Amino acid sequence: MILKGEEYRDINFDVAENSHDTRSIIALAAIDEFALRSVDGARTRHIAKKANVNHAAISYYFGGKWNMYLEIIRVLVRHFSKLFTPVYEECEVFFKSESKSREQAVGLLKKYLVHSHQLYLKDLSSKIDMMIKREENFPTEAFDIVFEEGIRYHFSTLKRLVAFLKPELSDEEVSAISISIVGMNSSITSCRTAFLKLNGKDSLTVSDIGLFSKTIENLIDKIFQ
Repeated sequence: MILKGEEYRDINFDVAENSHDTRSIIALAAIDEFALRSVDGARTRHIAKKANVNHAAISYYFGGKWNMYLEIIRVLVRHFSKLFTPVYEECEVFFKSESKSREQAVGLLKKYLVHSHQLYLKDLSSKIDMMIKREENFPTEAFDIVFEEGIRYHFSTLKRLVAFLKPELSDEEVSAISISIVGMNSSITSCRTAFLKLNGKDSLTVSDIGLFSKTIENLIDKIFQ
């Protein structure tokens, strides 16, 4: 059963190993395990060992593996959705304006996509990406959380921008373009290892992110020119 939203509490993703925030430490250890092995393959004893806590602490703080997985998914989706609030607010101002322009719409589309790139410098982003992509390909009850609180929230804004720029397209065609743009934009995480190997690097740099951002901006210009 999915817990009600008010029953969820924030998780500190930057918690230090010596912190007394046991709940967040367990959650971060669980993200590693879920990303590596999936919720079905994850072992709570591995999570407890990595978090350096008694096995019973998992039940105490989360009520078991499945509830912990659902809670982590919801908190992750809410956390990253909040990071886009400033961009969404700008989009709402644009949609309410009586003097909209293509240049403004393209600029907002670029801003949304490039804004997400700041997340990719965090090691946690690749693990989260693995968890979300696994839900996309092998959906569990948690996918409802991903869709209702994440995908639907993001795509409603993206689709409105694309529809404004391509008014001749059907709703399905607008959805296809929106999903394609997001897929293109997320390649930096899904293909991170390949990119690093091809370029002889150990981790993404600010310069790498800048290169991806510029590439995405150029592609958006070509799509909506």
